[in-house]
Amino acid sequence: MKANKITCPYCGGSILSEIKGRDSVYCTYCGQKVFLDDEKIEVTINKNIRIEKNINKNIHTRHTDDADVIRAKTADRESKHSWVGWAVLIILFFIIEGFCFYMAGEGDRIAEKAKADGLVSAGSYEELIDEDYKTVVAHFESAGFTNIEVIDLDDSGLAFWRNEKVKIISVGGDTSFGTDDWFSPDTKVVISYH
Repeated sequence: MKANKITCPYCGGSILSEIKGRDSVYCTYCGQKVFLDDEKIEVTINKNIRIEKNINKNIHTRHTDDADVIRAKTADRESKHSWVGWAVLIILFFIIEGFCFYMAGEGDRIAEKAKADGLVSAGSYEELIDEDYKTVVAHFESAGFTNIEVIDLDDSGLAFWRNEKVKIISVGGDTSFGTDDWFSPDTKVVISYH
């Protein structure tokens, strides 16, 4: 193999390279890639490289700013990571939105199945407390409960201070029921009031 001396068309530096079987070489002084094609030389210019040439002494030195090259590569990687991050966030948004939509429909499906099985809902415990006990009894009867017991706590002392407000409701022993809880119509309901 024959080593040929090539002059860098960009900085004029001498490049000693084995040309056989190669289509390009890099200048060791300025870092430019020199393409070789049938005695025709094409050059691409890298923006991140500074070139200084000492004309008086005809000495070529390489002055590639490696920090600029690293910064450029990092910025390129960060822009790709930024795009990927946004894509992941958008995909997660749609997944969460779909899950919420599914879960909202799931509650309706559970309610339909419970009604089909003959179960009834007591409503929410928090909404019924401190209401008039007659209204609460009517609520449970209209919901379909058949085993309702009302207890007067008789804790107000004097009869004219009675406010007849519900203090405790128990549905099958549960005092923390909600709208998503379903019971058999013959479940024992105990309503205690002042």
